[in-house]
Amino acid sequence: MRLLPLFALVVGLSALGCNKKPPAQSKDVGPPKVTVAAPLVRPVTEFTELTGTLAAVKTADIRARVNGYVQKVLFQEGAEVKAGAKLIEIDPEPFQVALGLAEAGVKSAEAQREQAAANEARVNKTFMAGAASKEEYDQARANLLVSKANVEKSQKDVEQAKLNLSYTTVVAPFDGRVDRIYVNEGNVVTGGTGSGTVLTRVTTVDPTYAYFTVDEQTVLAYLRRAQREGRVSSAPGTGPPVEIQLRDETGYPHKGTIDFASSELSPSTGTLQIRGTFPNPAPRLLRPGLFVRGRIPLSTATEATLIPDDAVQSDQAERVVYVVGPNNRVAAKHVKLGPQSLGLRVVEGLAPTDRVIINGLARIQPDMEIDPQPGEIKPRQTAPTGAPGQGGAPGAGGTAPDQPKSK
Repeated sequence: MRLLPLFALVVGLSALGCNKKPPAQSKDVGPPKVTVAAPLVRPVTEFTELTGTLAAVKTADIRARVNGYVQKVLFQEGAEVKAGAKLIEIDPEPFQVALGLAEAGVKSAEAQREQAAANEARVNKTFMAGAASKEEYDQARANLLVSKANVEKSQKDVEQAKLNLSYTTVVAPFDGRVDRIYVNEGNVVTGGTGSGTVLTRVTTVDPTYAYFTVDEQTVLAYLRRAQREGRVSSAPGTGPPVEIQLRDETGYPHKGTIDFASSELSPSTGTLQIRGTFPNPAPRLLRPGLFVRGRIPLSTATEATLIPDDAVQSDQAERVVYVVGPNNRVAAKHVKLGPQSLGLRVVEGLAPTDRVIINGLARIQPDMEIDPQPGEIKPRQTAPTGAPGQGGAPGAGGTAPDQPKSK
């Protein structure tokens, strides 16, 4: 009796095995789809990228030139001032008194001169008549000369007193922005040309300088280019163009010219210091001390082939770009990388008619059949990258090619 349930169980399992469906056959999805596009061909100027620092064209510490009591501060801290604008007034009363004394000294010296002249005339007359000795005449003549010299000295004392009085009004030496006041009303300051009390500081705002350092290779490239073009030196204001951007800017909106290059390279760093001059209209974004990125053209514009950096792959030490070959099969082309332009990479080794694979590279292998889909390579606007201490060293020549992705 127990054999019947066991038999029924075996029969049931056999029936389930007979009804099991065969595995589904995989469908043929065909060649992988990839996006292809012709390289972008357009004129490109190769630039040397630089890093630098802004500096004022002129900077002056405003010092007291006479001793005195600070009576008034006549400027607003941080404001722009014109040359000759009154900044600080030192109590002028002591200098007005000194001027009056000097003017009185002139009158006294002139009176003594008149007396000496009259005495010299009398002695001369008596000397000619034989009633005075030669020694008496010489003494009278010397007294007249001394009195004339005293008049001249007293007149110079008046000029000095007037000059000291003018120094009690401190003025801006040139157009620029004035710093904060370093002393307040009521302070007594010390005058002098080199040791006088510093009252404030004035710096120019327009134009402004940017200082860069350029490596030896770039210097030689520019010298060779100038030699080929027959240029010995640039006239003032016609130096090589230079462009800069601030840390938060895209592109290079500030245009200027190189107006100075040091006469020798630094032996320790192998770099040359150069300077660019830039207009700085309102709102005066270019402030001394700011870090800037710059570029100067290394060559004239030439036709170049550009592709996205993502389309460049690594094959050991070589750089390759995959293109669509005959029968829609993948072919590799070895290329040489150049600088970036418009967010794309300049490459050598591609033809304008090549169909470059720009998307779907992870799914392909050389000589694989693919299904090309049309795409387009467009210029890109890249934002400034890096901060001080990142990227190339200051003055690094050329645009260093980015490292492409390895496949």
